[in-house]
Amino acid sequence: MTETIHVTTDVVEGARDGIIEQIQALVKTEPSISPRSDRQLRRSLAKGRLVVALDDDRVVGWFLAEGRASGVPELGFLFVVREHRNGELFRSMLDLLLTDDLPAVAVTFQPGFALWAQRTFGFRESSLAEVIWLTRGAFLARRMMPARIRAVRAHTSKARPLYLVHEGRS
Repeated sequence: MTETIHVTTDVVEGARDGIIEQIQALVKTEPSISPRSDRQLRRSLAKGRLVVALDDDRVVGWFLAEGRASGVPELGFLFVVREHRNGELFRSMLDLLLTDDLPAVAVTFQPGFALWAQRTFGFRESSLAEVIWLTRGAFLARRMMPARIRAVRAHTSKARPLYLVHEGRS
C-alpha cells in the first residue's frame, strides 16, 4: 500500500495551498489534532519543516517540526489517515525529520506511540521541565496561543502527556 505513497518536505509552491487546505480539512474531522494556522503551515512548508505523505495529490499524512529557532525542534502532531496507518508510513515520515544531529522533543498522549518511538527511533521518556529547558521555553510559549490552549486542555483532561527527547543522530 505505501509503495504508492510519496513522503516529502519538498512541495512545489503551486501545490502548497492545496496541501494546506487538505490538512485543515483533516484537522476539522479529527478532534485529536491540535489546530495549526494556515500561516504556520505555509511557513513550515516553505522551510521544509512539514512532512507530507501524498497518495497521488491526496494528503494521507502529515508531520510538523516546530521551533528550530531554539535549536531543538518539537516534532508536532504526526497524523496518518486511518486506511494508511502502519508502522512503515510513520517510520518514513519520522525518518525524514530526524536526519540531522539536532536533538528533538515530542509530546504524546498515546503510550503505544511513545513506546514505539522509543524502540524504533531511540527517543527516551523525559519531563515537561526538561523539554521546556531544552527548547529554551519555546515549547511552553507555543502552547500559549488560545487555539492551542483549548486543544491542550481537551487532551490533558483525557490522558497524561508523555514527554520524549531524541538526542539527535550522529
